[in-house]
Amino acid sequence: MKILRIVRDGIKPSCGLWSLSCDIMRLAVLGGINVNKSRPQVMEELALKAWNRYKNGDADALNDVYEEIFPFCMRVASRVCGHYLDTGSEESSTSRIALWEAFEKYEPARGNILPFIGQVIRTRIMDQKRKEKRKIVSISLSSERYQHPIDDTTCENIIEELARQQEIEQLQALLKVYNIDFQELVKQSPKQAKTRREANKIARLIAGDEELLRYLQARKNLPVKDLQQRFGSSEKLLERHRKYIIAHTLVLMHDFSVIGSYINEGRGI
Repeated sequence: MKILRIVRDGIKPSCGLWSLSCDIMRLAVLGGINVNKSRPQVMEELALKAWNRYKNGDADALNDVYEEIFPFCMRVASRVCGHYLDTGSEESSTSRIALWEAFEKYEPARGNILPFIGQVIRTRIMDQKRKEKRKIVSISLSSERYQHPIDDTTCENIIEELARQQEIEQLQALLKVYNIDFQELVKQSPKQAKTRREANKIARLIAGDEELLRYLQARKNLPVKDLQQRFGSSEKLLERHRKYIIAHTLVLMHDFSVIGSYINEGRGI
């Protein structure tokens, strides 16, 4: 097993995937990564570049990004256990081993590398708890503490939350190009189920048509006339819910599976 560099002393609990440190910025620049991307995108690319180096025989690849990735690992482990963990804990050691294991087993076909790392950590922490026969973790909620069993659903929710946050930040970055504010978008999502179905149908039509997609990407607006002429789309609906339709089209284009599931379930964006 390759030896991982121990995380430096003094790392704060708040440091994590969503805190873009100077070290991450430095590594991103050195690695040729566009630092104007969202923080999750930068972290994902850093991890993926390190994995590519690792698979090509570079023994230092994981060590070079370890201090940037490990806070993410600790966040996952802390959420699984239901409380803050310091870097000297047994769960921290388990997370270090799991990070190495994830680099060993990851393949691009599995999807993004960060969620995969999170899933491996989740599995190893659960294995550890089963061996210790400690099936209950304490989860703090406000000033009270509740007992909650460690099960697959709890851990899946942790990974989904991380994936959802990643997708939201990525979508926010995409929406800026179209001058759409995410908070405003949430407020302007169709409230009526029928209207939402019609808007979603239009988004799918655009996402599946190269000509309509080119128009959207070039003009940063909906191809209103084409949609009216070819599909009989309502001009009123297109104008009133323009931002929602554009956002849903972007979700489909970039395969945001977590956000997409919310839309498909009728919960909007």
